[in-house]
Amino acid sequence: MAIPAFEHPTAATLVRMAIAFVFLVVVAACGVWSTLVQWEIMEKVNTRLPASEQFQALWWGPFKRMRLVEEYRRLFPDGKDLKRMYWLVIIALVAGVGMIITLGSLFRNVDPAGPMRSRVEIL
Repeated sequence: MAIPAFEHPTAATLVRMAIAFVFLVVVAACGVWSTLVQWEIMEKVNTRLPASEQFQALWWGPFKRMRLVEEYRRLFPDGKDLKRMYWLVIIALVAGVGMIITLGSLFRNVDPAGPMRSRVEIL
């Protein structure tokens, strides 16, 4: 099934694709940046924890991340790194939704029945 927007792209289609690409770059940049902020948080927390309780850089999951957040809030009650990381995640989510909406607009003229619809009408 061919997608009409990609068979003969118009200027509007190319603009939508460029906007979607910008959204993708924002999502990737925010993802990398928030990871770097998390590593900064981990390093700050590790400097104040005993060696047996320090966080390792690998094998992250939701429980380990929750423990890191709890320790950071306990050790740095006025710290702003968590807020910065949360804002980056929010921006990435908004950009992801924007990308989906932008790409979705390219498919709005696609016939869900596809090429089979014309065959059914002939019979």
